[in-house]
Amino acid sequence: MNYKIVLCGVLLLAFSAQSLPTESGLRWINPIDIIVGTFKNVTSGITHSIASFENTTSEITHGVVTGIYNSTVKFYLYTAETRQTPQQLWIDDRVSLKSSDFQGLRKTVVVVHGFENDSKSNFTQMIKNALLKYEDVNVIAIDWSFFTKNPNYLWVVSETKSVGEFIGQFVDFLMNQTGLSPDHVHFIGHSIGAHASGFAGKYLKGQGKTVGRISGLDPAWPGFYTSGTDARLSSMDAKFVDCIHSCGGGLGYPTAICQADFFPNGGTHVQPGCPWYDFGVCSHGRSFDYYAESIDTTHLFESQTCNSVVDGVPYTCRNEGALMGYPASPEHLGVFYLTTQSASPYAKNIKATE
Repeated sequence: MNYKIVLCGVLLLAFSAQSLPTESGLRWINPIDIIVGTFKNVTSGITHSIASFENTTSEITHGVVTGIYNSTVKFYLYTAETRQTPQQLWIDDRVSLKSSDFQGLRKTVVVVHGFENDSKSNFTQMIKNALLKYEDVNVIAIDWSFFTKNPNYLWVVSETKSVGEFIGQFVDFLMNQTGLSPDHVHFIGHSIGAHASGFAGKYLKGQGKTVGRISGLDPAWPGFYTSGTDARLSSMDAKFVDCIHSCGGGLGYPTAICQADFFPNGGTHVQPGCPWYDFGVCSHGRSFDYYAESIDTTHLFESQTCNSVVDGVPYTCRNEGALMGYPASPEHLGVFYLTTQSASPYAKNIKATE
């Protein structure tokens, strides 16, 4: 059995159950107890090792995260020259940076995967391949799978802030060493990786280096649903923050939290072409399917500007030329609605190539 789907099902049911009313004579089980109970047997064997690691992970000196993040958060550089064979970079390692193909004058896109993934997963590779097919950019693929492949999701949530700050510290190192402009930095994060991207943006903003853009692809809802703007991705973490919501109210955030929030097909589970029985896994991934396709400039995800989108229903919409995905622009801010095809290509408007 695929325990990822089972885990996602537990999270989806638990966090959706929290709003159920209490009826006379019935006692509702705390959904957090369900999650903790589910993880208890899985994590009992690693409790002591996690505890020993946590003694070293929480060193924060003047806002700089140290400890085991140096060895467990990895940075892989992809360029047009190294698109299949990435070069690993290390924070504060000037030798590896100087000998790499990184160029400070290029735009730099930092790709941050989500729960249960790594830098070789579909999300990272699809985004990387599409970017390098159409643009001359530095792509930094983050691998924090030491954390995200731990089945204790709540522990991963608790580490997201520190990991995000460490990623921000690494980008700060790139800026200081290569002249990379904050305006030329774009974070693309999926699920819990969207929140890690937000924490990286917050860190850099605190250094006076607000980055140009953060794209949050179905930012995770479980573990962040009650969080304020300082504890999740927010509209203030970059000069432009755009989000795609594809499994809202389940695995993804159901409400607008960015400067531009796109709700394809209403933004809820189930997205067209996805099964209803997978607890939202397919719909959660549709956000990066749409985004990767949108990097092709002939595939246009034309969107309507709306006053609101509530429970998948758009209200008072109008056409103002907004595009979802990579070509999204700060010229179009607010809430947006669109429909897609049920299979690739997902865009409904595909321009003919000359």
